Amino acid sequence: MGEAFKRGDPTGFIARGLVSAGAGTSVPVTTQRMALTFGGTANGSLLSWQNPYDVAGAVTVTFMVTTAGTGTAGVDIGVGTLGGSADNLIDAGLVNTNEKVRNSVDDQGTNGTAFQRMSAKGGTADYVTGKANDVDATAVASAWIMFYPIG
Repeated sequence: MGEAFKRGDPTGFIARGLVSAGAGTSVPVTTQRMALTFGGTANGSLLSWQNPYDVAGAVTVTFMVTTAGTGTAGVDIGVGTLGGSADNLIDAGLVNTNEKVRNSVDDQGTNGTAFQRMSAKGGTADYVTGKANDVDATAVASAWIMFYPIG
């Protein structure tokens, strides 16, 4: 097994030791930031992110509205296929409030859940996909996708 860790060891040293102590492929927890645009309502037009790893994972999403929309635009974000429609993380999350942080834990809506299982790259559900349910060119937001390997 790996080397013993001591209180005060740098986090990077501990992480390398834990990864090297285990068997199999190591995959880091990944956070990806993406700008969101509300110019259309097509599936995947808000965001589309593919799992880059050959292992399955759990995924959650957070987004922050930096400029509120003037209409009733909301977002549907979930795990699915490229160009597909999914709202299993955030269902109809509104973008009408400045500096509002929304996430799939607290703001999941009717169909959303805090985390979703995501297939390994090339699997049947290896994308986080999102769409706006209404066009609102004034809304500005960013999303953070957090992926945790579990496969």
